[in-house]
Amino acid sequence: MAQAPSDRRQPRRDAARSRQAIVDAAERLFAEGGYEATTVGEVGAAAGLSAGTPAYFFQSKEELYRAVLGRAFGETTSLIRAWRFGETGFEDAVTGAVGSYLDFLAAHPNFVRLVIRDALEGGRSLGALPEHLAAIGEAMPRLVDEQSRGRLREGIDPAHLLLSAISLCWFPMVAPALTRDLGFRADSTEFLESRKQQVLAASLLHLASHLDDRDLGGHSSDTLSLGLLCALLAAAVVLERRGTASASAGGVEAVGGPPG
Repeated sequence: MAQAPSDRRQPRRDAARSRQAIVDAAERLFAEGGYEATTVGEVGAAAGLSAGTPAYFFQSKEELYRAVLGRAFGETTSLIRAWRFGETGFEDAVTGAVGSYLDFLAAHPNFVRLVIRDALEGGRSLGALPEHLAAIGEAMPRLVDEQSRGRLREGIDPAHLLLSAISLCWFPMVAPALTRDLGFRADSTEFLESRKQQVLAASLLHLASHLDDRDLGGHSSDTLSLGLLCALLAAAVVLERRGTASASAGGVEAVGGPPG
């Protein structure tokens, strides 16, 4: 008697479900404990499977780790593709991009921890990760096109623009202690919405070629440029100190706890 089509598809569905459970568990464990401290057997157990099951899908821990990062950056690429640069006004496009990116970071704390851990370890995995390069490849042409349309201030480098925008969005997520000391709760909805407005105001005034100081509350371009510079310098100092402390302690626990 012929097997029903639904019965033939069941093992494939189970395999896909098991693989997803493994990647989900690996994302959490790698984010919490780091690459070196996490074993494949622990990932299998956390996924509710046997210790040896991950080896059925991934030939090594490195391959599993790259799959975790690849999935996260694949989601980032999809997010960037939805940005409306070239389809709407510059302000609307920046508003949508900043808002969606901050929402994404807030909703994916493990992604933030994974990227910071990899950065502190010298970026050994991100540099050649196809999904990471694809995300950059989606973002850069949009910014270059905005520049060619004359929508960016003269002298703005699209690559520096992307780096600065990412820094402004990421820093509160990776420095919850400093954010808290300044009187904010990085994990609150109120802070997230306020952060969107602050990043948006700084970005538009600093970048848009057709806005003057009156458009965003009378702040001068020089003042916001200085503020942006200070924020980036503070981020560099904090991350350097965290890297030094982590090296002394033999790990990267400084970024392993829950944000806020």
